[in-house]
Amino acid sequence: MFRMGIPAALDGFATIAGHADGVNVNGLAPFTQLVVQTKNSIYSVNVQGGTSALVQGGRFFLRPTAAEVCGGTMGGSIIKIGWIIVGFCMELVADGQRIVTTRVRTIGVHPPSGQSRPH
Repeated sequence: MFRMGIPAALDGFATIAGHADGVNVNGLAPFTQLVVQTKNSIYSVNVQGGTSALVQGGRFFLRPTAAEVCGGTMGGSIIKIGWIIVGFCMELVADGQRIVTTRVRTIGVHPPSGQSRPH
């Protein structure tokens, strides 16, 4: 069944996601560290390879926890897979649970070589 507005919503999401500042976790070298500040928390995301990471921060990750970075979402079911995006929520899966953070405010990228670049 076709519902009016859904294609427009997808187009709008794609447009916003395409112009937002973000990081493709899949494109990062292993051992890259991300510092992700959301509205309510700060997360340390240590990339292990692909979308696998050790995450610490917020109320769900009190200690480093193995997780998958699913991607950036606006809080619904549409997601930009493998990305962390400023202005979007970060969606993670750890221990079989889906965790969706509040909206990302900043992303700090610290490559393994020690060079850093803000996002």
